[in-house]
Amino acid sequence: MFAFGNKHPYHEVVLTSPIKSTTPIAIAIHDQRHYVVNASKSATFCGSMRSGVGIPYDITTKSGKPVADDMLGIVCNALEKNGNTVHKIVTRSGLSKDAVIAELRTTQADKQVYICLHEWKTDTYMKADLYCFVTMEVFDKEGKVIAENSIKANAEGYGGSFWNPKKAAKKGALKALKLKLDVLVNNAKVVEVLSS
Repeated sequence: MFAFGNKHPYHEVVLTSPIKSTTPIAIAIHDQRHYVVNASKSATFCGSMRSGVGIPYDITTKSGKPVADDMLGIVCNALEKNGNTVHKIVTRSGLSKDAVIAELRTTQADKQVYICLHEWKTDTYMKADLYCFVTMEVFDKEGKVIAENSIKANAEGYGGSFWNPKKAAKKGALKALKLKLDVLVNNAKVVEVLSS
């Protein structure tokens, strides 16, 4: 099994959303995964593929962009396809939450979305297990929180294959990303406040 050099095309995931806002929406996705913040892993790191003896090798994004940037593109594309005007805020893991929120405020958008990646990775041996913890806060123009949501997973399985774990890992990772972003973004309360 070729466990090294794997890349997942997160940027190819297509999300849909019923959100329809009459005013612009600003969005930032902030990578605060501890191993990215302390630089032990790259911001492009999205999981591990294990060799036949269980040694983990890093999986990175096929786009070459940070995981947060790929996710930002997916969410913004979904909103723009539904006719929304979106301000994309590209962040860095070294920034504080306050600094990212300050960047959101500079857009003067009526609705400002801060999404934080506390954890996001898949770990694949025979099957793709997802570990994630992502939080979302929606602010109004004055900085008041008007909606919140979060997603979690701990070794949540997304398919596998004894014969072709590499292909199964990619398929499982993309499925997990789409399903989890759908739950995060298309939460009833989030849709309600962003569509108002």
